[in-house]
Amino acid sequence: MSSVLLVEFAATDRFHRKGSFPYVHGWLKQQNVVVRWLRFGVAAARRFERGEEGVGLTPGELQTLRGTLDEARTTHVVFGSQPAASLVGGLAHAGASGLRLALLGEVAALPPTAGVEVVDEAPAALAAFLGLEPPNVAGPFFRLALPDFGFEAANAAARGAPALPFLMLGRECTFSKPFLSNSFLADLDLDDCLRRGGCAFCARPSEGPGSWDLAPEEVRAHLAALRSTLPAQADRLAVRLLGEPALVRLDELVEGILSEGFREADWLLDARADALAAMADRLAAAAGRFEGTGNRLHVALVGIESFSAAELLRLNKGVDPLTNLAAVATLLDLERRCPTTFAFREHGGLSLILFTPWTTRTDLAGNLRLLHVTGLEPLCGKVYTSRLRLVPGLPLTERARRDGLLVEAYDDPLLDTAARNLYDPEVPWRFADPALEPACRLLLRFTGAAPGEDPLARSVARALERARDVGLTSLEVALRVVELAEAGEPAQDLLARAVDWLEATAAERDGTRRGERWSGADPEETTVRLAVVLSERGVKPVSKLEPLSEAQASDLVRGGSLPNARQRSRRVGVGEAAVHEVFFGADAGGVASALAATDRLEHPESDEAERLAVAEAGRLLGYPACCSDAFAAARSGGRWSYAWLHLRRRVESPGPVPWEVNPWAASVLTPHVPCSLRCVASLEVARATAAVLRDVNGADEVARLEDQARRPWLALLEGQGSALELIPESPPGERFRYRPGIRTDAGSALLARAAEGDELVLEPLRLFVLKAGRVHADLSLGAFVWWVERCLQSDEWARLLAIREATAAHPGPGGDAGGEPDVTRASPRLLKLRRVLLHALGQSGAGGLAGFEAKALRVLSERRLRLVLARGAEVVVLDLEDSRDCERCWQRVGPFALTLPRDAEAPGEAGWRAVEALVQRLEIVLRAAVAHRAAR
Repeated sequence: MSSVLLVEFAATDRFHRKGSFPYVHGWLKQQNVVVRWLRFGVAAARRFERGEEGVGLTPGELQTLRGTLDEARTTHVVFGSQPAASLVGGLAHAGASGLRLALLGEVAALPPTAGVEVVDEAPAALAAFLGLEPPNVAGPFFRLALPDFGFEAANAAARGAPALPFLMLGRECTFSKPFLSNSFLADLDLDDCLRRGGCAFCARPSEGPGSWDLAPEEVRAHLAALRSTLPAQADRLAVRLLGEPALVRLDELVEGILSEGFREADWLLDARADALAAMADRLAAAAGRFEGTGNRLHVALVGIESFSAAELLRLNKGVDPLTNLAAVATLLDLERRCPTTFAFREHGGLSLILFTPWTTRTDLAGNLRLLHVTGLEPLCGKVYTSRLRLVPGLPLTERARRDGLLVEAYDDPLLDTAARNLYDPEVPWRFADPALEPACRLLLRFTGAAPGEDPLARSVARALERARDVGLTSLEVALRVVELAEAGEPAQDLLARAVDWLEATAAERDGTRRGERWSGADPEETTVRLAVVLSERGVKPVSKLEPLSEAQASDLVRGGSLPNARQRSRRVGVGEAAVHEVFFGADAGGVASALAATDRLEHPESDEAERLAVAEAGRLLGYPACCSDAFAAARSGGRWSYAWLHLRRRVESPGPVPWEVNPWAASVLTPHVPCSLRCVASLEVARATAAVLRDVNGADEVARLEDQARRPWLALLEGQGSALELIPESPPGERFRYRPGIRTDAGSALLARAAEGDELVLEPLRLFVLKAGRVHADLSLGAFVWWVERCLQSDEWARLLAIREATAAHPGPGGDAGGEPDVTRASPRLLKLRRVLLHALGQSGAGGLAGFEAKALRVLSERRLRLVLARGAEVVVLDLEDSRDCERCWQRVGPFALTLPRDAEAPGEAGWRAVEALVQRLEIVLRAAVAHRAAR
């Protein structure tokens, strides 16, 4: 009589489980076969770490397996994954004569292990191997009998890992877009392919005709079997629900889960991106039924794959980039609507394939830019290691073979993603674009997963720490690596060039160790005259001139031409001269109030105080109350800039809008961000200003402004939004020729590049500047076209903005570090700065900071710290922020931005020495941290 042992290798750090084993287990028991199921927990990278094909076991694990074979008098061993030759050799000494070994499934790229038969994943094939009568019920294993989830944990890793049972409800995916309809695949010989349609990277064999979906009563019975046979779990139960019925018949499924009395469990659904938007309300309703039960609905591992239209075509996904954006927006919205009963990020998040043999630098850079712009990187299960796995039987494998992109073996072990993820072996491949080879090798090491002796991995680790010390993210480094990639550039040199460029750019942008310097050009007489007349006529209650030198400001105040003029100064750095502003207006009280509101908004005591001050200052400067309130709300929401707000307004009004609201050409008429491009109050102000401008400067000035405002403008999203006027030489639209007009920022290298071009091309999520028919600059997701006639790329920008704002509002798990004193409102980044600052203060020595000592350090808000230094009766108060969140400050030191609160007394000479000592101490600590990491 047969005695069967099922041997499963379950990845402790991945989703890999042998989903058919519960059903094989249950079926064999129903056939009165003696059967046991051993589960070994193994790291997903075990094959990679042990350097062998197939999964091996440690000596202790092998001894456990041998003991079970003897105890159960096993005749047949069925593996769920390919066993290593060392494992099979070890079993040869187990003493069981006639022991037969089989792998249930298919080996992708290599022949099976010697001594192990390959048994097709079908009941009839397994029955033949075991000498059983073939089943009389057609279909896969889950159609034969009730499942039995009673595995035995064979090692400590299996006992500690989540059980993660798979409940199979029907066909996993019925998407079957024919390969022959795809221009990238149509001319291939597909006779040996596993399937004739569907995603071109899917290695699941075709299921053939017929439907194998479980009926509602069968689903209920399988849920009951799960509840009764699964071993007790110490941790929260998570169940993968496989098959389209889980989504299509979601209401029935939830009813079954509740009827069976499940509580405190996560239920993981699979879903294609194109199904999610249509299912949003049903998913929300289903999640709502879990309220109060502790159950939670998860949409896990959503196959986004790419945001490149070209890559999605190659993969035969049947979706476009906008569909993928809509799916992501739906998930984020469901997370917001059902915070306790719906999730998608904990169990894999969004699944990507960013590297294929045909990936171009444009494809990869575009995907990385999108992740950066939207804040989606933390929601993706893998970014830097998301390489396509090729196996025999895929149309993409045949295409790569025809294109000469298959190789004998990888010369870099990290390129073998199958070995590091417990997948069947893959067919090695190379990039058609040689420039991506070194870039990919670098990015694979961004996760830290590399062999112990890997000099390139150590270089990557040092470079990323160096970048973080100046406020840069790993994603920014990765993007720059791809942008700089050139054929033949060694990976090491490419990394060094990328980080050097980014560090120099960050220093220039942030004013590191030099304070922010503002030009002091004399304001034009016509500008001052216009402001005075606007004040006299009540169009603009208060005006402000900036930035000015002290002499300029004093001359304007003493000159008497500006009514109720008040001077305000702001220090820009240690040892630097202050910059000055002049406020004036017809009402002295309004001028004083505007001055006070500006002080409060630059040095607020809280986020709410900042919002109120911004709104008040806006109204006093003549902006409509509705616009001032809307701007204040957006400013306090994070990730704001004028450029992004102008883009948001344009997307909200995608049709024709008045020319007076052009943010760049007509800024003198509408100097604020309107609450809407159709805001009546803003248009009244703009037209009243135009009337004054006509009186002051003449009608030609207004006509010139209107001509410029009616033209398209290319606006950069970085910073506050520099822009280039585009004078059309063909009708504006998704592709048009132009000649450059005026630039709002003469120092912008990107605008200079755009000004050298002669044609603009807009594609889904892409924006290219052409020169003589060739791509001259790729400004994708870094710039947009503002045009009064219509919003170009409106659908994609609308979805990107929604995602960007949702990720900012809901950053996900890992908020504050509860338990530390006075940090309950601090963001994780601010907490890191706080720790560095405390270290710097602790290293300041017996003399403190030029005789001053730290008396208090507290959190003002999630973005701001306040430090109080004192020496006797002398006190210095400093505010510190993350430099990435701070647009203006007077001193930057690496990731720190330092500001003097306006309501605090300016330091005396001794106080400034203490501040300078603190700056120097921070620099020493930051340099020491970099040196320490480099020496590791």
